[in-house]
Amino acid sequence: MMSNLRLFTAISVPETIQNNLIHLAPPKARLEKKFHLTLNFIGNVPSEKLETLIAALESIKRPSFVVKVEGIGLFKYTMWAGARLTQELSELKKAVDLQVQSALGLELEKTLYKPHLTIARLKLISSATREIVEANKKLVTGEFKALSFGLWRSHLEPKEARRTIIKEFPLEDGPEE
Repeated sequence: MMSNLRLFTAISVPETIQNNLIHLAPPKARLEKKFHLTLNFIGNVPSEKLETLIAALESIKRPSFVVKVEGIGLFKYTMWAGARLTQELSELKKAVDLQVQSALGLELEKTLYKPHLTIARLKLISSATREIVEANKKLVTGEFKALSFGLWRSHLEPKEARRTIIKEFPLEDGPEE
């Protein structure tokens, strides 16, 4: 029997950045367990196409680059931290989009890409939470070097989505500075 996998691509975020952000979430918020910077949401993919997709993603040759995390905000019931959309991040996303579309023969949703890290999911947005976001909307959290990107699987469960990395794809080291 053919099964579908709910897939997306993302850059893993180091614990140092995560630790700089989790204290901003309200006490009863559901914290994100694996901080990541999503490149694209692929959706449900038949399991027999997984190897084709992995081979396509392995063909991507892009340099490693620095991701700058700055600002926080709210979208619906999600608290997030922004990531600066640099040329390197934009080019990696385009390369990933092209390989996903080529491997799976599908069109990805064309939406404005706003790179961000989910900090927490909220049941309600209190005035105190709004004040935290307002006070930190220009917060510079830090930066990290993106050395790889991954193909992730999202398992939907009653209370949350559980995410696992299927495979990491290294980015190439640029010239030494």
